[in-house]
Amino acid sequence: MSLARRVAITLSVPVLLALVARIPLPGVELEAVVAAGGRPELFGVLALGLVPYLTAAWLVELAAFLVPRWSRLRHGGPEGRHTLEKWSLRLAFVFAFLQGFSVAKSLESLESVGPGAEILRAPGLASTVAIMFAAAGGLALQLFFARVITRQGIANGVVVLFGVALGRELLASLLRLVGAGNGATMGAALTPFGALRVVLIAVTVAVATFFVTRTNEGDRGKAPAADGPYRDAKRFVSDPEIPVPASSVQPYAFAITILAIPSTLGALGVPGFTKLARLVDDPPVFFATGVAISIAAALVIAWVLHRPREIAELSRGLGGSSVDATTSARAALRRATPATLVYVGGLFFASAAMEHVSALSIALFTAIVLDVGQAALALRRTADMVPVWEERRAVALPIAREALRADGITVVIGGTRLLALLQVFAPYAPAVLFVARADEERAQAVLRHVLAGGEAPEPRAEGPLPEATKPTAKPLVPVAVTFVVGALLAGIAGYSPSPASSGPRPVLELVRVDDDADPLRAFAKEDPPVPGVSVRMESIPGPKGSRMVHYAYIPIEGTTREAALAGAGPWLATVPKPEGTRFGFEDVLEASPDGETQEVVAVRSFLLTGKPEITSDDVKNASLAPSTGDQVGIAVALTEDGAARFEALTSEWTKKRLAIVLDGKVMSAPVIMSAIAGGHLTITMGHGDREREMAEAKRLVAAFAR
Repeated sequence: MSLARRVAITLSVPVLLALVARIPLPGVELEAVVAAGGRPELFGVLALGLVPYLTAAWLVELAAFLVPRWSRLRHGGPEGRHTLEKWSLRLAFVFAFLQGFSVAKSLESLESVGPGAEILRAPGLASTVAIMFAAAGGLALQLFFARVITRQGIANGVVVLFGVALGRELLASLLRLVGAGNGATMGAALTPFGALRVVLIAVTVAVATFFVTRTNEGDRGKAPAADGPYRDAKRFVSDPEIPVPASSVQPYAFAITILAIPSTLGALGVPGFTKLARLVDDPPVFFATGVAISIAAALVIAWVLHRPREIAELSRGLGGSSVDATTSARAALRRATPATLVYVGGLFFASAAMEHVSALSIALFTAIVLDVGQAALALRRTADMVPVWEERRAVALPIAREALRADGITVVIGGTRLLALLQVFAPYAPAVLFVARADEERAQAVLRHVLAGGEAPEPRAEGPLPEATKPTAKPLVPVAVTFVVGALLAGIAGYSPSPASSGPRPVLELVRVDDDADPLRAFAKEDPPVPGVSVRMESIPGPKGSRMVHYAYIPIEGTTREAALAGAGPWLATVPKPEGTRFGFEDVLEASPDGETQEVVAVRSFLLTGKPEITSDDVKNASLAPSTGDQVGIAVALTEDGAARFEALTSEWTKKRLAIVLDGKVMSAPVIMSAIAGGHLTITMGHGDREREMAEAKRLVAAFAR
């Protein structure tokens, strides 16, 4: 098959699946989902993606790695791998059915957006079963097309589809950074200097990934022939190779998980974790702690993945003393450790510095692009090459390469970079060994002997060894230099002055809502003495259960917000109310005639009490916050003192409403369900014209930064 046809198949499958993803799950009205602020792709037949299979494959591989009795399946060649793959598929479809059930129940819990606009047309058992089977069918369809890419494309199909998903994720992050696409943007990255900083860090991660995984593709050059079936390959026993990063990238994920524990437990109200969460959230502490955890985890995981005795056992098929091999394996692990620690620590630092863009996603996407590109080049240069072996142990690849080369067989290995980053944690991303069609049977016999413990093939007659490439340089220096230069450039961009904001700094106030008093109850049965103004009733939760509270509804049709409030102001001033209370007002929104946006039609009152508990002086920084639908929000981070007072306030004011007031306007008045630690709150701008709300949010973010 020609390279052009392979490329066409590889590119066309993701496009086809993107079209299939628009097909809704049975009974789901995508238009209603969009109207409710949901993302249609999350309710299509491919909503689960490959996640059930990736999770199942990882769990099966982890079990085979931990249980000695099952390890022979991992190392037993195609037969053993076939058994593990069958169990992975079975478990994947179990997960798909379970997740389909969860999706169905989530759809049933969503409220309709209006009469005749139900999200799920016919909730019930039949609908749930149909959604479960549709979700499992979507997984099966993706796995089928992944196999098509593997057999007729240019790389492993699962890896290609995984890379496409990562690419979409990174593209969505970039669009949010510049204010395009759905969801909110990250205000700190909206300035040219902020955008430059993110780009520099992303490029740094990509370049470091290129250098750190490059060593796994190298060859050792020619060496003097030796006695035995593999002649000069025996020397590899005394000089083995450990893939870099030796720990994979799991230490990064481990550090992120550990650092999230204090905030999670603090939010659940576990004593003692609130202060620890505030300490960990401090950027210098977060960076230093995360890097330290990453490095410590890297040391442990690198040793677990590459225990010297196991490497010696693996390389024993090449000949030589197992004692020498064990000693050499320890030395090889020590050589691979510095570059591993620099890369893993740098990866965590880069991710923390970018905040809203995943450094891990950039690293994995870079590795996938490099692997696919390398596979395409290999197919172009050697069209007669055929795959003979899939290997999921990164440390086994140099051994296989040496054995084949010493036997006179030219070998090309694809997928080494992603496998080095994930190793045992990604059995779905094996490296593939290609040899010339004429050497296929001989290569399989060699690999079965060296990697799976089979019988040794008959020695081949002496002959010239294939030409070998120049040994790859060690990655430590280029990786370290890359991170240092990238950090310096990103630091320069980060310290560049941000654009000045126009107007005064916004006035933010957090004020208690007094729902115990109900001064407007007297007007519930008679109209207020202001034309058009009415008193309405709402149910709110409280410490002793839900109850009814009254509020003033002031329409603004045919006038302005200010004029409407001015007209109702004299009457509200005469309403008897407790000392220290006052009225605040929030906009009331209704759908516009075109149904595309919402517009302000009235204002409604809240009874505010006491002085503001939190003000603009307590704001440390602000950025545009992630949101759903057409909403735009601002994420506000409080100072250490403000965070402590905010936690105390929310702890005292549970099951009561707290008004968030911005420049005199009540933006929202949520019910405080429990103490809120960490000093973070979100201000929603509303549901009006998105461009106008986004512009206002950007202005406020810049103003808060002053």
